[in-house]
Amino acid sequence: MRGKRILITRSLDRSTAISKLFQDWNAIPHWIPAICGKPSSPQQLARALKSVETCDWLLLPSPLAIKIFCSFAMRFLPVSHWPKTVVMGETSRSLLQNRYSIQPATVYDFVENGGLAKQMGLKSHERVVVLCSSRGSGPRVAQLVNSHLQAETHEIYDVYCNEKLVQILEELEVPFDAVAFSSPSTVECFLGASKQVPHLQEWLAEACIACIGPATANAICQFGLYAHVICDQPSLENLIWELFRWFSREPKPT
Repeated sequence: MRGKRILITRSLDRSTAISKLFQDWNAIPHWIPAICGKPSSPQQLARALKSVETCDWLLLPSPLAIKIFCSFAMRFLPVSHWPKTVVMGETSRSLLQNRYSIQPATVYDFVENGGLAKQMGLKSHERVVVLCSSRGSGPRVAQLVNSHLQAETHEIYDVYCNEKLVQILEELEVPFDAVAFSSPSTVECFLGASKQVPHLQEWLAEACIACIGPATANAICQFGLYAHVICDQPSLENLIWELFRWFSREPKPT
């Protein structure tokens, strides 16, 4: 990774741990805020909180869901009163535990066989509340919601493309070696904006495309691109490690 320029598309704050990895590897990260999240109305958040207070399980399917709901709910719901909480992968676990001091009951393992309900040990009578964006919650969570009679969903935030994204991309002066995509939404926003910056198409054609998981890789295919790196266990940390291994092997794209 020495001297490699890596674009990282994400919506949350920069990770100190990941920045240190790049420093150790003498690589150059460029953090690209491709998407933004805006909380839903206070009334919607209040309805969601009321449901959370009486449910058996709370499912937070993304880091943005964690950040937006916890920032609102921690004022009203002490940590000791939270229901059993489920997050999807290590990035979300780290955020929930380190920033909000909440230990999740289940961290979904993307490698292990078995659906989300099985990993939770979910019983038929237990009530699940899912908090997601207006764009949905992902296929694994949707499968649980559709199959479990005691599941309900609340939209607590909207996801939209960063209004300054085209300007940010226009200011890139040096070709990059890789782009790390952290969600299907970042793919849609980043690649949509890149069409307005002609030279980025040439740079993308030569770059390694890294995706945090299969759903993100599928989104890449919709734009006619190929994902060279796909994480088995989605987290931003794992994604950077997979990029390191990819560059260490120096494979030829297929």
